[in-house]
Amino acid sequence: MDTTETFEPVDSANVHKGDRVRFVTANNGFGGGDNVWRTGTVTKVTEKTVRVECDSNAFGSTAVLRRNLAAWKARCVTKAATGQPADKPDNTDEELPATVVEAATGIIVITKDGDRPQYDVWLDQKHIGTIFDETGANLARGGFAAWSPKAQRKDGIVGFYATKEEAGDAIGRLHRPVGPRGMTEPRNRSDSLSFHALPADRQAAVTAHAARLHAEGGRTAARCWRDALDADWREHLEIPDEDTLRMCVAVMGGEIHTVAPGSDDTHVYPLCRTGGQNNRLTKYRFVDGADLTCQHCVGYREGRAAARARKAART
Repeated sequence: MDTTETFEPVDSANVHKGDRVRFVTANNGFGGGDNVWRTGTVTKVTEKTVRVECDSNAFGSTAVLRRNLAAWKARCVTKAATGQPADKPDNTDEELPATVVEAATGIIVITKDGDRPQYDVWLDQKHIGTIFDETGANLARGGFAAWSPKAQRKDGIVGFYATKEEAGDAIGRLHRPVGPRGMTEPRNRSDSLSFHALPADRQAAVTAHAARLHAEGGRTAARCWRDALDADWREHLEIPDEDTLRMCVAVMGGEIHTVAPGSDDTHVYPLCRTGGQNNRLTKYRFVDGADLTCQHCVGYREGRAAARARKAART
């Protein structure tokens, strides 16, 4: 520490990247001891934390200070009175990694934090946590320690995991939208499988929709999840153009049907799955250009037209 530096008390709102700060760390090691003063340079400021690259000391090269009032006062944070930079406190002066900027909504991104044995975890271009690589210590527990300001533990540790991807997912779960009754996913097995089959951005939308339905009242939590999943399915349902659909008829004659998707020249099936289709000996052939006569297929065609109209109205 430079003995010429003069430090003055400071609140968390007035600490910026590049500032020199001094703070207290409790000596909780074997045998205990007095509090230890540490000095360092602020390297990152987020909404809830301040990261400090510390000068040489026995407690490691990095410290993370919480910005809430109680924790800030407990650490007795002071700032050097001279050489204050004009950097902004929310990382807007740093260019985000390309993988973070290009990631889709709701996708967890893990990036290496320089040469240090740790990784930054991002969600929607926001820094949500840090993963410390402790694999070199050959610990019995998982070698990747996940840290997040939303962790339940006071020290911010989320848990210890075998891979950094597992650690990143654990941090990401703390930032999921909350659905009915504080749930982050459906409990019904079928609905849960449907939910997890969706991409992350649609999972977030379904969760928010289920929460809104539950707030309106009149539905159980399970019904809210199911209705939200049904709404998502309808919204993203791909409706084929009528010009792309072909017609078929039984080789022995009969009504003209719409061909079911997946049919080919060898296996031709009607969309309505009625009539002689139930007889394995019944075969169908394409009759392109013919008019529909099957009332079931006509009803499906009208349903597709109505679905297109609803989708166009929403957009």
